[in-house]
Amino acid sequence: DEYAIWERQPHRVRDGRYRNAVLRSSRTPTPVDAGDYAPDFLNEQVVEFVRRERAAPCFLYYPTLLVHRPEHTPPGGDDSRIEGPRSRFAAMVARLDEGVGALARAVAERESARDTLLLFASDNGGTERAGGDKGALTDGGTRVPCIVHWRGCRDPGRRTDALVDFSDLLPTLCAVAGCAPEHVGRGDGQSFAAHLTEGAPAPRSWVFSDWDGESFVRERSWKHYSSGRLVATDDAGREIPIEAPAGAALEARERLARLHADVLAGRTLT
Repeated sequence: DEYAIWERQPHRVRDGRYRNAVLRSSRTPTPVDAGDYAPDFLNEQVVEFVRRERAAPCFLYYPTLLVHRPEHTPPGGDDSRIEGPRSRFAAMVARLDEGVGALARAVAERESARDTLLLFASDNGGTERAGGDKGALTDGGTRVPCIVHWRGCRDPGRRTDALVDFSDLLPTLCAVAGCAPEHVGRGDGQSFAAHLTEGAPAPRSWVFSDWDGESFVRERSWKHYSSGRLVATDDAGREIPIEAPAGAALEARERLARLHADVLAGRTLT
């Protein structure tokens, strides 16, 4: 096992996440200067790790530094192709795309490339389109990409509307790797490996999220907040308040309210 961890220097510059950062690594006795742009330096370390470990199975967890505030144009980047107030944000996304591409090419060079699963996700949302913010419980704040690239997937190119929670990643990776989940402890996640490999139904019918004293339980089309508010959601991530639930909406509110109460009381988490 080894690690490489960036360490920003906030006392030196405001954007110490990107410039004037240092890298602490298990392979070097002293911190290393990350150069002019920490995201590029860290990505190079990750690519080097993948290429160095070509003969042996390995697991890599790579939390990128992009994309995050403060918004800026990466060195050598070009934001002139994007018009509008988010041009710098778009330039950061483009640099992230380049880094992911370099990592994917390094994986493709491995002898075990056909047996390697690549899973791309975001830790939180932030899309203005759906009223998103990383501290909001809206779809824009909690609904994020989840892209899986693996030869074991059934029907390549398939898009699924299955509900997936981050707690599901560990049991899924255990199932793919042939490791019993109990070896890493009991959790609340449910493996969606069979959904990927066999097209089996998604194992989860609802997810739970909480932030700063507020929470929700959601199904595919309904969300019940801890305040008692019920909303319907659409594919664009918009939330439509249901002021006077009736019929299916009333049934959804009663069902989710009971489930929400059970979760908050610790009576069920699966």
